[in-house]
Amino acid sequence: MHATKWLQLSIALSFLAGLFKVLGGVLGSSKSVYVDALTSIANTLSIALIYTFYRKSLEPPDHDHPFGHLRLAFGGPIATLMLYSFVLGVVVVDIASYFGKPYTISIYAPACAAIGMAFYALAIATSRKEKPLTIYYARFTAIEFIEGLATVASSLGGILISFWIDYVTAIALTLYLVVELWSNLNEIVYTISDCSQMEVSSKISRYLSELGFEVKRVRIRRVFGDAYHGDIAVKVRNPSATNLDSFVKHVEEEIRKKFKADVVLKVE
Repeated sequence: MHATKWLQLSIALSFLAGLFKVLGGVLGSSKSVYVDALTSIANTLSIALIYTFYRKSLEPPDHDHPFGHLRLAFGGPIATLMLYSFVLGVVVVDIASYFGKPYTISIYAPACAAIGMAFYALAIATSRKEKPLTIYYARFTAIEFIEGLATVASSLGGILISFWIDYVTAIALTLYLVVELWSNLNEIVYTISDCSQMEVSSKISRYLSELGFEVKRVRIRRVFGDAYHGDIAVKVRNPSATNLDSFVKHVEEEIRKKFKADVVLKVE
């Protein structure tokens, strides 16, 4: 199945999962399912935004983006962080307002949470078919699946034993969301900070050495996913080589094919 088809299927499954969780939160009067429902809304919106930014990232280079639009794909993960941060604020206010106030939970809460959990399991499986585009989304969808397990159990506990079981679970899910937000933020910052790509640099250096170049300096950065960009300073071991310019162009093209790295060779 084509990559975008997997993504579209994930969107549809996420929408169905979110719909059932929202129903559970509204009809079931469960705080844990309410947290689950709000994150479900953010989840569905985030995958739609990821898809939108992904389509933009496929556009060819133009005057404003001479190196292409690949990095526009980061708009998806960043939008995901924004949406979940907003949900975090809403959830914290709601949980605080119900502190110490008893409430009654309906059987609709665990039932709808269980159905939503099943749809999210399928959404996770399909979203992982398209890496790295949906890797951040898949992680938050995994949160939804974990929340589904927790909310089914806690809402049942709230019905059969005490509302406090449901309430404490809602707090725990909120704290878990904070941890995941921080973790994904750090990873996005690391990815866009142009850190040295040692593994790719080493492979390209070995390849150039085999072709007779002496590698003086390598500067490779990750653009997005497994696409790289940079420049490499080399010295020709055989200065008398004919058609050097055409040979260098050929090597650049081979590096682009073999390593997905758009590099410029600078002959010293």
